[in-house]
Amino acid sequence: MDESDWIDLKGLHPVGSEIAGKVDRVMPFGLFVSVEGVPDGVFEVDGISIGASGWPRPGDYVRVVVVEQSDHNQELKSVIESFSSSL
Repeated sequence: MDESDWIDLKGLHPVGSEIAGKVDRVMPFGLFVSVEGVPDGVFEVDGISIGASGWPRPGDYVRVVVVEQSDHNQELKSVIESFSSSL
């Protein structure tokens, strides 16, 4: 992504904003979530706490809050507010 696209993306999803998306993949360090208008791989979800319902899985829907905009690797980092297997 070029610098102007990254600046636009940061403006659309500022720190503190809530966003809904769908889990693409689960990694040992967090999840990657598909969000409309966000290029693949730039929306990493950290800070997951395992509750009674376990971890979100690929295909689950999540609501996240952006907590960091990482310029060095052009990622939006977030924490999960909630998740479910349906919309």
